[in-house]
Amino acid sequence: MLDPRAHGVRFFVLGELKVVGRGYDFTPSAPRLRQMLGLLLVRENQVVTLESIISEMWCDNPPRTAVATVQTYIYQLRRGILGNEDSLVTRKGGYTLSVDPGALDVHLFERLADEGEELLQQGRAREASAAFARALELWEGDPLTDTPRGHILDGYIAVLQERRTQVLMQRIRAEMISGDEHRLIRELRRCVEFDPYNEWYHEQLIKALIRTGRRREAAQSYERLVRLLDDELSIPPSCSVRQLFAENLGGAAI
Repeated sequence: MLDPRAHGVRFFVLGELKVVGRGYDFTPSAPRLRQMLGLLLVRENQVVTLESIISEMWCDNPPRTAVATVQTYIYQLRRGILGNEDSLVTRKGGYTLSVDPGALDVHLFERLADEGEELLQQGRAREASAAFARALELWEGDPLTDTPRGHILDGYIAVLQERRTQVLMQRIRAEMISGDEHRLIRELRRCVEFDPYNEWYHEQLIKALIRTGRRREAAQSYERLVRLLDDELSIPPSCSVRQLFAENLGGAAI
């Protein structure tokens, strides 16, 4: 079996699970193997306990053969997928998958996100926006979208998705600083539609509409937010949103 690590293997979890390198596809086809590999990848270079693996794969109803089955899957990953005994090692109480720096798409995502943060802190908003955009382009869908998931993987995926939202918000912030409000309006409308209770998206949409002279639409967007929060949560908009309305649209803060 060809050693994939010697051939620049890369792992992808920001979308479908993929294991590829120099023309070779090492991605497991069996759903259970993908699930185990996905868990090992989101905990790369850390010990994943046997108990965690069993809980992820069978929840509260593991078969009597669970331990033996996990050992079989580990063997299959080592020999048939990873092709390297040293990359997936047995530790006390579990297993560790060693992943080289930059070999997992999440590594590049975080590196680009950190680069964007540094550029934004330096006042280089347009360059920061480009770095954030490159980070977001790595996402091809929901993480591990083709992989069976138990409660442990679901938790890690929720963290990844929250991180993506943070980077998206930073990219929008950088573009607002750069004066790209016209281009952002359509995207912000989609963000509001997709995540209607995220007031930050509403606030940026209102700001963008105000800055581009579309004050009537800005007021309408504010009123829609007021109705949404009142009808669904019985709360007013945040202080910053109310202040934005009062200072720019001539209304009293609600």
